[in-house]
Amino acid sequence: LDTNSEVKFDTKTSTLSATCRGLQVALRSDTGAAELLLSKLAGGKMGAAGRVALPAATVDGRNLVNMEVAEPGKPAAGLIWAGGVVVKLEILSESAVAITWEASDGGDHDFVVKLQDNHTMYGGGERFNRLNQAGNTLPMKSHDELGNKPDRSYKPVPFVMSTLGYGIWMDSFAQGEFDLGHTSPGLVTLRYTERQLRLVLVGGASLQAVLSEYTRLSGRPRLPPPWVLAPWKGRDVHKSREEVLADVEKTRSHGLPASVLLIDSPWQTGYNDLTLNEEQFQE
Repeated sequence: LDTNSEVKFDTKTSTLSATCRGLQVALRSDTGAAELLLSKLAGGKMGAAGRVALPAATVDGRNLVNMEVAEPGKPAAGLIWAGGVVVKLEILSESAVAITWEASDGGDHDFVVKLQDNHTMYGGGERFNRLNQAGNTLPMKSHDELGNKPDRSYKPVPFVMSTLGYGIWMDSFAQGEFDLGHTSPGLVTLRYTERQLRLVLVGGASLQAVLSEYTRLSGRPRLPPPWVLAPWKGRDVHKSREEVLADVEKTRSHGLPASVLLIDSPWQTGYNDLTLNEEQFQE
């Protein structure tokens, strides 16, 4: 990390802050409000690339305000709220800071985190609606259904990028939702039920840099074996055993390179019931 990276508490302004080269997160202990300041990672002034206001987070409908320093002299220990929630800031890299809310009772609670941003939003995993997700609510849970899927997905990813120049990653396996200005235009609202919530804000000189840092932090996949990258052959529906064999025979007769013959989900007796339709595929 850069030598200027640090977490500190300013007693004059009652502000807990985490600063790295790419961004700064400043959290007021009295009002609970926070601010994200973006730099251009090239010696630029903090906030020169943009500012994002975060109203006070809520837990079970109550605002996290009037917090106290958890351990005097140890800013990394965070702030503690009378309702039993500890809030910490952590610098993950020169362009990423995490905010963590953790309930001390060990139980699950309803967390709501908001960011004021009316820019274009990309990401959220595989979706079937449009590229710009601003104005949509994205359920962060795996869901498959027959026909049109719009905002739903069976490959959700709790990460979106704003064209202001930063990324929002909810580091959680829990089900939740990203309301990207659907309920309140210009307001990103993240809703999760968890014992601990960890929000990572990622900056960068470009959206490509933001995405690269996110994948570095979350973990990149290994290079798959060669057969995965070779040509696949499939149909929307194979109506019979004969159609499956016909695909194999035609591929071979034309000398086409091939690796996988994909028999898609209509091989079942019902949608996603995982039971082979023996009338469709007879011996």
